[in-house]
Amino acid sequence: MSTIFMVRHGQASFGGETYDRLSPRGHEQARILARHFIGGGLLFDALYSGDMDRQQATAREISGVYAAQGLFMPAHQIDPRLNEYDSERIVKALIHDVVANEPALADDIARIYTDRRSFQRIFERVMLRWITINHETTEFETWPQVKGRVSAALK
Repeated sequence: MSTIFMVRHGQASFGGETYDRLSPRGHEQARILARHFIGGGLLFDALYSGDMDRQQATAREISGVYAAQGLFMPAHQIDPRLNEYDSERIVKALIHDVVANEPALADDIARIYTDRRSFQRIFERVMLRWITINHETTEFETWPQVKGRVSAALK
């Protein structure tokens, strides 16, 4: 039986000019994960990622550690169906509804991109709203659409 390992990219550059980049910590996280895989004797038959920079950089870091150990890693294949959902667009579209339902979060809006805790509080509530409410919109990809896209890529 085959096993699929799903790896989320390393830490992105929160608060940076371009979020779609690995932070130095994210690069190190990917290398640590690769060493963990190697320590467990894992070799791979395929390597896929979405086309986002942080996804590709994570795959490159893992491949680089394998190469440095003289271990085979298949060619990295890119499939945009494996991209993350556009969380920034979703947050912008739903944040005001969330704050209207939970006014205590209003103070967090001003700090959403500078304070990790404020970001986390708002992000968690927005994502919960996104996955639990049936949205009829073209503003953002809905949760069922994301699930369908990723499932199609996995098949």
